[in-house]
Amino acid sequence: NTDTVGKKVEPITLRILKTTLHQIDIGTKASNSIEMTGDLADLNEYLGTLLSELREKTERRSYKFERDTTEFYVALALFGKTHDLENGRCDSLAKRLLAQEIKTEERYSQLATKKTGQLLQKGSFLQFLYQDDSGLGHLGVKLEHQTFVDEHDFKKHSGLPNTSKVYKACHVFFNDEGLPDLV
Repeated sequence: NTDTVGKKVEPITLRILKTTLHQIDIGTKASNSIEMTGDLADLNEYLGTLLSELREKTERRSYKFERDTTEFYVALALFGKTHDLENGRCDSLAKRLLAQEIKTEERYSQLATKKTGQLLQKGSFLQFLYQDDSGLGHLGVKLEHQTFVDEHDFKKHSGLPNTSKVYKACHVFFNDEGLPDLV
């Protein structure tokens, strides 16, 4: 691998520790956990690509936590200390995202598309905890679903986008004590 100047770049070692997935549906005002079973090799590759794409983006903001009492901080601190995504906390964060998206939908409803009558699309809230060369990290990302016709059953399905991803992401880094440090 080489960078844009032609220098050799060592690939980052990425180890996915835990992943959760929730379907976020503003139309029905529901957040549903999706069970993740079977071979997750393709999903882990997808997560690695998503993380790489996010790191390459130049438009981003960073924040330091001002309070350690927020629901988000408390959940992240638990994830960082246990190196696990405790599902009750993941469910709470997914419900919090849903509530924020519903508020946004109500506030900006005049911008909704005529086709769906909604501003925001149904999507998935994907959270994963990982370890790489720089330490422990958490990525929470809301991806808008894409519809496709399956070549095996010729039916419409929807799922995570592989190209033309539309998403909102929150990338958290942890300090040496396992506490959220930088967002």
